[in-house]
Amino acid sequence: MDALYLEGWLPIILVCIVAALVICLLARFIKRMVLYMVSATFFVIFVGILIYSIFGIGRWEGMAIGFYSASALIGTAIGTGISPFIKNKKEM
Repeated sequence: MDALYLEGWLPIILVCIVAALVICLLARFIKRMVLYMVSATFFVIFVGILIYSIFGIGRWEGMAIGFYSASALIGTAIGTGISPFIKNKKEM
């Protein structure tokens, strides 16, 4: 049963999945240009948090925040990559 939770990695994996799902849901309801602007904004925010966690916080606390930020960044990239294949509700 312990292997199912992947030790301490489960929250980081869930952040990635939730970020991808949020971008995919946004792709369903808003225009493509707005979606790409939101994705770019998320990208800048998460890269900023990642850089701050490395240089501003440091130590183990900074590494944990960096992992969450990198996971959200990966989820945003996956969601943005999948979004062209999702039909917009207005196009239906």
